Amino acid sequence: MLALTSAQVQIGDLCLITSTTDKGTYVLTGNDPSQFANWTLLATPDAPVTSVNTKTGTVVLTASDVGALGASASIPISQITGLSSQLATFATSTALTTGLNGKASPTDVQNMFFNSSMVKKADYVANASVSSLAGTQSVDGVLVPNNAVVLLTSQSSSVNNGLWVVNSGGSWTRPADFAPGNFVSRDTIVIVNNSTGSSAGVANPNTIWQMSVTSGFVDSSATNWTRIGWVAPPFTAAAGNGITITGGTTFATNLATTIPNTTDPTHPLPGGLTTSSGAIAVDAASVPRKFITTLNVNSTVMTVNHRLNTTSPTVGIWDNASGTLSLSGITITDANNISIEFGTASGTYRVVVIG
Repeated sequence: MLALTSAQVQIGDLCLITSTTDKGTYVLTGNDPSQFANWTLLATPDAPVTSVNTKTGTVVLTASDVGALGASASIPISQITGLSSQLATFATSTALTTGLNGKASPTDVQNMFFNSSMVKKADYVANASVSSLAGTQSVDGVLVPNNAVVLLTSQSSSVNNGLWVVNSGGSWTRPADFAPGNFVSRDTIVIVNNSTGSSAGVANPNTIWQMSVTSGFVDSSATNWTRIGWVAPPFTAAAGNGITITGGTTFATNLATTIPNTTDPTHPLPGGLTTSSGAIAVDAASVPRKFITTLNVNSTVMTVNHRLNTTSPTVGIWDNASGTLSLSGITITDANNISIEFGTASGTYRVVVIG
């Protein structure tokens, strides 16, 4: 560096020394390059990092080098603060399986509610012991028909009380809502209302019975019953005069087109009523109708709109002041109007039109 001449370098030029104790980069700050004092060493910062994770040179770190998880690695529960203790408070699949073991399915629950319904129905009730629960038996004064439901209340063993289905060809069975093993709730109600089509019971038709013991199970627990009231019998409509009933539910009028004529039996009189637009109305062809109005006369010819739809009306005119019948000329204008001729254009009259 000191061998350089002024012809080769000038102030501001750099010179790099790569070895010896003078190693470094120098800048010429004086005119004479042969003088070491005219060269100024450029200071470089210290480099305190000598290695990275024990690695030197070109360093490439992986996730494991710095204690991190890989991009697709699962995070262990132990590395999430508090997660393990929180999960311990939740039910495991094993615990759920154990807890649900033996529990009823939704269908079973629905059937349980149906079978334990606190309101049931029977066709007959026996408040005296029935000796044989097979074939056709007399219950409440009636030979009960096949498939009828019977409530027994007085069997020698109260376990045999409750509902039974009659089997005329064999042993009686329990109905679906009173099957063996079914739960029967306390205060269960049975409504006795015959729907078999056969005769109802003699002493206890249309009655209400209530179980008077604690809850139990069919065919293993006592089921005692007490009558607590009555219900209305099935309604059957009866057609009165002038009424017809179709299908037991549809009522209609039965209008006579003619009625007997006691004076001249060979010529019956018209009935007088008809149906119109679903309503009962007067038959205008056979029954006269009446129209009344008060007429303040201010012209010698007055028009009256009676709206009776007839061209054969009967008209009466009364003087309001004297109450006398007035004889006036009457002209039928059309089916709903007439014109009346007065001698003078004054007075008040009551007009009655029948037709």
